[in-house]
Amino acid sequence: MGAWGTGPYDNDTAMDAAALLADGQYSFDDLVEMFDDDYIEHDAGAEALMLVEATLATRGLRELPVTEGLTAESISAVVDDTRAAWLVEHAPRVLGPGSEEFELWSESDSFNGWAERAIRSVAELRNILTAVEGQGSLL
Repeated sequence: MGAWGTGPYDNDTAMDAAALLADGQYSFDDLVEMFDDDYIEHDAGAEALMLVEATLATRGLRELPVTEGLTAESISAVVDDTRAAWLVEHAPRVLGPGSEEFELWSESDSFNGWAERAIRSVAELRNILTAVEGQGSLL
């Protein structure tokens, strides 16, 4: 059985994606392609939420996931401000109907903790990007 918890790094899919980030092998374009479907599969949802949290970590607001070789620089090499804005725009799709991640968590006693943390993280990243945009650094 895989690893599961309410945190963004508490599942095997997220940690596999973090390992790819550490190795310089993560493809953000693949994530974007997975979001082209009407239904968001678990892998896409878990990766998007992990990247939101990891992006917050690059700004010193969260801890980095414990993955050998993963640094703020390896995350920033993949998730710049433009891609972070894409995450803020699309991550909410993970948090509602039409998302496998939402469906799985909605059946759990831990749903509220999972949803509240994810919503808070997306909002926090949105606020940071809005401040950056106001300074003329975004896009």
